[in-house]
Amino acid sequence: MKMIKHNPSTFPSIWDEVFDLYPFKNGGESISTTAVNISETNNEYKIELAASGLTKEEIHVEIENDLLSIKSEHSEKKSEEKESYTRREFNYRSFNRSFKLPKGKVDSEQVQASYENGVLYVSIPKMEKASLTKKIKVS
Repeated sequence: MKMIKHNPSTFPSIWDEVFDLYPFKNGGESISTTAVNISETNNEYKIELAASGLTKEEIHVEIENDLLSIKSEHSEKKSEEKESYTRREFNYRSFNRSFKLPKGKVDSEQVQASYENGVLYVSIPKMEKASLTKKIKVS
């Protein structure tokens, strides 16, 4: 009979899997990233970002130094007072996603964003390719 050395990475503990399912890490905070789809056509880059439960006024899109930033902050407060109890609920969500744009290849002045049915759509037009050859008229 051969002895086999136990390798924890080969046989992980069932408890490792259980604790990975719940947000016990980071002081009980659940950390998530907003889902995004990015596609490219001949004329533009398209971004679709899941942002359900927000209003378009809560979403901020900006470009600075070839960096596209999409941010949102949403807070909600509910309060109910009865004779024997007071109930207050607070809900706070925020996200910040940034994308490095190809330098000199996008027309940042023509970027458009729209928000519909919980999805943010961002269209980033590509710049027209400059001709590498130029004919100069001799006068």
